[in-house]
Parts: sequence; structure tokens; C-alpha cells
Amino acid sequence: MLFNLRHTDNLTASGWKKANPLAPVPTSDQALNWVFVIDTMNFSFWPEEQTQQCEVTYKGTTYTGYMTLCAAIARAMEEGIPITDPKYFSQMSMEELGQVLRSDNETPMPMLQERHQVLALSYLSNIKVTMM
Repeated sequence: MLFNLRHTDNLTASGWKKANPLAPVPTSDQALNWVFVIDTMNFSFWPEEQTQQCEVTYKGTTYTGYMTLCAAIARAMEEGIPITDPKYFSQMSMEELGQVLRSDNETPMPMLQERHQVLALSYLSNIKVTMM
């Protein structure tokens, strides 16, 4: 499938933006860090019951699953929270991450503590690799 798409717009930066409209503009300074933050926390969105999904409404659209994470990060960026800045997210508290990933319904973002841990650990791992 990827081989067939190799000469299309789908595998370009503009195609990436079309595939996920919540992502920053690919040429922005935040784009690479956005991908890092999103990919680091991209796990386990499955609720025990389908009716218990965490939801984030952003710019009039309600999201669930992976897109909930994207919407929460986009919302935080719009609110002026430097969530894509490694100096910020590596030192943020669990409460601060909880505020960033807050749900718009009674079901919270699953595995908040684990998401908090991987952000801090991924940043520390990156520093160690960079220093070698």
C-alpha cells in the first residue's frame, strides 16, 4: 500500500496535515515536538465499556480514542500551554498533565499516570542518547 502511495500527496507533509487536521502545520517549529509528544502518549484508549469513552471537544468536534489525545494537545497549545516544549513536559506535574488531557465528560483520559511517566522517561532517554 505504501509503495503504491509513494508518488502521491498522501506521503507528503501536506498529506499528513490532511490526514490529521489537529496536527500543527508541518513546517511549524512545533510540528516535530508535537509528533514526539503524541507518539509517546499514543497507547491504550480502549474503555472497558464503549459508552465510557473519554471525550474532548475541540473547535466544535467531539473526539474519542487517539484523536482525543490529539484534540487535548491542540487545545492545550491554543490555551498557551507549552506542551510540546521538552523543558516543560519533562517537568510537568501529574496534575498539570491531567489538566491538559482533561475530558469533557465524566470519563477521564485512561492511564494518566503511565502517560505522565513516559513523557518524563522519554525525555530523559533522549538526553542520554544525545550526550553519547
